[in-house]
Amino acid sequence: MKDIDRYRNIFNESYRRMRASRSRWFFDSLLASDADVRVDSEGLAGMIARTYSFAFHGRELPLLNISRATTLPGHRGKGLMSALMRRVLSEEAEKETAFASLTPPARRLYFFFDRFGFATTVYISEVRFTAIHQFPSPHSVTGLEPDAALLRAIARGRDMSTILTDSDFCLLCSQIGLDGGHVIAAGESSDAGAILFASHPESGEGISVHALFDNSKDSAEAVLAALRTEIPGNLPVTVRCDAENSPRPRLRAGAMMRVVSAETVLSALAQAHPGLRVSVALRDPVIEANNALFSIREGICERRVARPGSRPDLDLSVDTLTRILFSEPHVGEIFGLPSRRPAPLILPG
Repeated sequence: MKDIDRYRNIFNESYRRMRASRSRWFFDSLLASDADVRVDSEGLAGMIARTYSFAFHGRELPLLNISRATTLPGHRGKGLMSALMRRVLSEEAEKETAFASLTPPARRLYFFFDRFGFATTVYISEVRFTAIHQFPSPHSVTGLEPDAALLRAIARGRDMSTILTDSDFCLLCSQIGLDGGHVIAAGESSDAGAILFASHPESGEGISVHALFDNSKDSAEAVLAALRTEIPGNLPVTVRCDAENSPRPRLRAGAMMRVVSAETVLSALAQAHPGLRVSVALRDPVIEANNALFSIREGICERRVARPGSRPDLDLSVDTLTRILFSEPHVGEIFGLPSRRPAPLILPG
């Protein structure tokens, strides 16, 4: 039996309450082959695991996004998912995958994924607008057909963002559309604009914008104004957008990330910042290959053998390294590492 068929069995048993049209979407549209899933040897635990490009200091590195990780109901609590997660991360390190990401579906699960070296790094700025708030629609901005090219332009300019292919963007839009959601774009040029993804409100509820990406304030206002026009009735609007430069009290925890191949990540960092000079002793309880001393200088990252009596500049666990790399710039400066908050992750699945 193929892994995708074994995962289908696990998925159907675990998500019995999911609407049939949504369940079909996963296997008719999203999951094309065994490469999109990971299943344990007994077919009792599985996950969706798809690879995307991630803009990191001007380089594009592979990121494995994990979703719908679940175990058959009768076999939970036996460590099957833990064993599968360790196996998947180790295999991805061998492939030189730079990062892994996931978004826990419940608050308590953040603590579960902590043990595998994941750190909460993606934060969302949540802004609420009243039902009577009117968004301006500047004359310099025009409505656009939503497409992946605009989203890629915004993501590459922002850096620390996932880069969606045309096909993945279409998958994301089709998933939003399952519940009658909205994808709206506007712009001032081919590479300056905004795009939002919103759900259609249930009766009596407000409008929820799951993600708003922009590199133009006027365009951001324009897509929100267009959303008001598309959804009848005066309803409050909650917008989840990029947390960079947002006041801390407004931040909400989003996705978790972890460094998978430390050498791949630190090599990219060295190439992007040729003047960087730092030695890092890394500890990783899951991925053995990451337990090493890395020396960064003159644009190159090398593994080194620790000399007796010598001390690295930084002695870090893999989750601490991940937190530093994806912190605000002033935090990275304390440790002598370039850092920046990642953009929100919104991916199909």
